[in-house]
Amino acid sequence: MTKIFINCDNINETQLINNFLLGLNYQVNIFENSQELFNNLQNTKDFIDLIILTANTQNLAICKKIRNNLLLKRIAIIIIVDLLQDPILLNDFIEYVDEFIFQPINYVVINYQIHILLKRNQSQQKIEQKFRSIFDTAVDAIIVIDQDGIIQLVNQATVKLFGYSEKELLENTVNILVPEPWSSQHNQYIKNYLQTGKSKIIGIGREVNCLHRDGHIFIMHLAVSQLPIKVNNKFLFTGILHDISQRILIENQLRQQRDYMEEERLIIQDILYRMHRTANFEKVGLQILNKPLEKISGDLLLSSSRNNGVRHIFLGDFTGHGLSAALAGPIVTDIFYSMTKKGFAPDQILLEINQKINEKLFK
Repeated sequence: MTKIFINCDNINETQLINNFLLGLNYQVNIFENSQELFNNLQNTKDFIDLIILTANTQNLAICKKIRNNLLLKRIAIIIIVDLLQDPILLNDFIEYVDEFIFQPINYVVINYQIHILLKRNQSQQKIEQKFRSIFDTAVDAIIVIDQDGIIQLVNQATVKLFGYSEKELLENTVNILVPEPWSSQHNQYIKNYLQTGKSKIIGIGREVNCLHRDGHIFIMHLAVSQLPIKVNNKFLFTGILHDISQRILIENQLRQQRDYMEEERLIIQDILYRMHRTANFEKVGLQILNKPLEKISGDLLLSSSRNNGVRHIFLGDFTGHGLSAALAGPIVTDIFYSMTKKGFAPDQILLEINQKINEKLFK
């Protein structure tokens, strides 16, 4: 049902308008003053289709507030005008109202005007409802501010992310969502951009620190763009905040794992260095390049002599490479050197190596 709010100076005229609109099956609410009317506009969850006001300075201020509020600006406004009123005041209303009705009221004319305005607003309302549905179901937080940093519009993801109600956010500057020292500098960023056209953040995505209502700080990816419209002759900017906490968590875990692997690699490298240091390859004209096994795909070259002077040279290549190959290296080396020194034959040494590797790594 169409909902109409009324605030008129003349009680009798208000009642006549009310009876007329009720006869057309409109839902009508009458308010004693314009501020009470505006408060109800802000607090109601229903969409108000039309407002009928008397032309006076108080109602002019209310019309300005309505048109400067992104959530209310599409409400149709009709002003009732006395032909004897100040033309300067009436001229001030032109920017903020949809229609003027002159006294004495012609109810045929007012019926026609209301019908046209409601048809137009219904079409506009459908478009806005679709927009709001998309806006509020977006996963990322979306915030619209003006050039003074005043929050004009937020979606439900923003409410959930920062812990504020929508009303609390709309009554504040965007600085409440940013910790110091960035909070104090935020307005200057916009001012510099508007003066120079050069931006440190507008049109450039980057990671930013955000401040929750409970005081804890979290990191988000922020993309800021300037909107191609103005409200109350002020530029508008939209900020989209994407949650990157999961990515940062994974990056930290990978960094910790990398540090852990590097520590293990250094331990194994030291073992391999001491292992190769015992071989005397220079005596038989062989040269080696000492590298950790996980870097050379598991290749292994060992040399040792039996007590009778017979020299054993072992050349091995592990299947695969990496940490498993590096861990098997000390097993092979220990068996090779100890059994060669004790005089075992190569086939006996190889048999023992294979058995030990099978026991240690595969069982």
